Formats: sequence, structure tokens, C-alpha cells
Amino acid sequence: MFKFTPRARGLALRALAAVAAIQLLCGHGCSPPPHAPQPDAHLTVEVSRPTATYYPGDHATYRITVHNPGPVDVEAVGIVSHLDATLSEVSSHCTVTGAAKQAPTSNPCEGMDKIGIGATVVIDVDVLVLGASVAAPQIDVVVSIDGGTTLHGASGLTLANRPGAGFHVYTASGRTSWADIDAATSTIVFSGLDRRTLAYAGPDNGGTWRLPSNGGWRETTDLLVGSADLSDGLQPFIAPRSFLRTTAGLDGRAITLFERETLADGNVVTRAHGALLRGTTMQICVDDDAARAVQACPPASLREYVVGEEQAWFHVNATTGGEHLDFRIARAGDTQILVRADEKGTGRILAIGLAPTAGPAAGTRAGADSRGRWGTLAVDPDSGTLVETLRAADGTLVTLSGSLAPAVNGPAGLAEGTLGDPAAAVWIAQDGPLTVIVGKPNSPVDGLLQFFSR
Repeated sequence: MFKFTPRARGLALRALAAVAAIQLLCGHGCSPPPHAPQPDAHLTVEVSRPTATYYPGDHATYRITVHNPGPVDVEAVGIVSHLDATLSEVSSHCTVTGAAKQAPTSNPCEGMDKIGIGATVVIDVDVLVLGASVAAPQIDVVVSIDGGTTLHGASGLTLANRPGAGFHVYTASGRTSWADIDAATSTIVFSGLDRRTLAYAGPDNGGTWRLPSNGGWRETTDLLVGSADLSDGLQPFIAPRSFLRTTAGLDGRAITLFERETLADGNVVTRAHGALLRGTTMQICVDDDAARAVQACPPASLREYVVGEEQAWFHVNATTGGEHLDFRIARAGDTQILVRADEKGTGRILAIGLAPTAGPAAGTRAGADSRGRWGTLAVDPDSGTLVETLRAADGTLVTLSGSLAPAVNGPAGLAEGTLGDPAAAVWIAQDGPLTVIVGKPNSPVDGLLQFFSR
């Protein structure tokens, strides 16, 4: 979000996220102050952009050029730039050349009263490509004079899904890979340290494409949720296609950070932490036995970090306790998912961060778990129950019933409950299409990680 504040009859440039628009407006909001009619007022508008092909996660810059060739100065100008939903405004830069009456300020467009004869206003707007569902989204610019006379300019960006290896795979064991779906041969190709090409069949009635050895995958907007053997045995994975370069969508929201760590001795543990992002600061409540919201975190358990971004990677350096972390923010439709996978000492760790505003919603999802099983999860929040129907690789069918309720002192939207008989303690959270369940520390299901997708 950016804003240039005008003087009484100035020009203002601001973003209106609700309508995906960027506006250069007259003073006093959208209503220009009284002034003499401008029958001879004339402007030209041009919209230009690079000719390259852009992929989800890339930045592109387009330019709006408004020129006054005369014969008179022009006041009460409005410039509105509408963006397609596949694009998100990040920042802008404004320059003014020629005769333009303005106040002395470091911002050339701030305090401007008019576009004088021969003056040119140039606005460079940086946008983030969120997806490629529209191959050539249009950038439509409308220039108005005194709320009446209008001029139009338009340009389009060329977008495409990244060729080959379109999905970045994060497995429960903390390994990463790339995956590309080849519809022509009905295969999914995993590339990385261990390249594998697996044939798929389906989908079944639930929308699941099946892979060998009890694996499979489901696709939602820019996200695969599945299970495959990628050298560590059958493991569940999530695979986003699009990553963001801003934390704005998670700013101020309570995050549940699920971790699954494979230790050097081969044992596996799972945890859940409360986290909070505010601007360039990240706080995490590091309590291995409880999932506490940052606001309820004991001072000795609170870790604080400074967040920096570089090429869609966020580098997080501790200011109080903790360690250096690197993570990315994946996009699945309107949902943002924090993902991290790296070596930790002699082990490996996978972290998934969700920021739900409410507990798990009612309905049935399909997915897999770290014990090599695939099946469904049915949630009924009204009765506080959940039921899993899972099939193991040997064909054994298992039904696990459980309970869920809001987590005490936990981040918003986090639920806790039980699973199986005897009851084993778990945490569960759902945001958008993704549901994550992990076993609580020191419970019979410590180390269990499950991914389900609608």
C-alpha cells in the first residue's frame, strides 16, 4: 500500500486493494474542488510494459505516461489503473518532467496542483505475478479531466506457468524436490536429488489421482497435496507452484507453525508453535510441549527475529534467542502458507505455517500421512468429532475416530483433540484447501504428520 497525499487541488496516487486498482486522484478524495471549466484541456496517455514472459512469483513493471501537449494547463486529473486478479501491486515510482506547478518535496507527485503545458507525469508500477490462470491479463488505465472527459490506455503482460518442474515439493521428511505433471503420458515427474517418473491413474470420485504403492495427489489452485516414495519411503507432501515476495497477507495474523523433525538417530518428533509477523519482525513462542499464541507466551519462550526478503526467500535472523531461519510463503488461491525445509544439525526439519481465522470447517477431505496411509478425513465441528478412514499400502483399512476443540491458549484457529483408540493427542488446523494434523509431543502419535486437501 502506498499513498501520495495531495494539497488542496493536488494529485494523489494510492492503491485500492479491494478493487485491485491504482489511482491518481484529485484532492479532497475523489471530488475535485471548484474551478473554471477547461474546454481546451487535452492530455495523452500511454501504457507500456516489457515484452518478456513472466511466471508466478516474478515481478514486472509497467509504465503509465500522461502528457499535456497544451494549449492550456490541466487541473482535476484522475488516473485509475485497473489490475487483473492475477497481478498484485507492490510499489510505484513517480517522476515529473516539464512545466508542472508543485510544492518543494522529495516526492515529485506530492503536492502537485496541475499538469502544466508540456509537462509529463510518468508512473512506474511494480506488480507481483500471483498466478497464470489468465495468460495475457490486461492493464487498463483510465484518465479523466474534471470527472468528465476520459481517455483510455491498455497493455497486457504475457504470463505462463513455469516450464517443467512447476511445483516445489516439500515432503514430511524435510526433503525438497520439483514436480511436473505430464498429461500427455499420464505421469508426474519428480526431479531433484532422486529423479523419479511415476504413472498416475484416475481421478477417482473424490478427485484423487493415484500413484503406485498407495501414493496419490490432489490439485487445488497452484497447490498439490499428495503422497509418494521419493527415497524416504512413502511420505506425504505439499507442492506449491507460486511464491510471494511480501508478508503483507500474513501481517498481524496469528500463525500456527507445525514442525516435524527427523533426528540424527532416526527418531521423529512433531511440535506446534504460535507465531506472529508484524512488518519486518517475527515472533515465535518456542515451547516444545504446548502450542501457545504469542500473546500467551511465557517471556522465556518468546523468540524474536528480523525478517528480510530476497528473491521470494525470507531470511529471519534472531534478535532474542533462537537461530537463523529461512522460509518461503506459498500461495494457494487466497490462502498463504509458510513453508520451510532444511537441515538442522544432523537431522532434517519441515515446517508448515497456517494462519486460519477459525477452527477446521465441516466437510470431507482426502490426503495421506507419514505412516504411508491414504484416505479421507471427515470433520464435524458442531459435534466436536472427526473420523479418518485410511488404507495402508498392504490394503489394510483403518478407521480412526477422534475429538477436537479450540486449543487452550493456542493461536487463533488451532484445534486440539484426540485420534484413535486408545486416544492419542493431536493438533489440527485448516486454512483454505489445506488441513494439517500433527501428533503432540510424547503422545503415541508423536512424529505423525497428515496432509488433507479439499
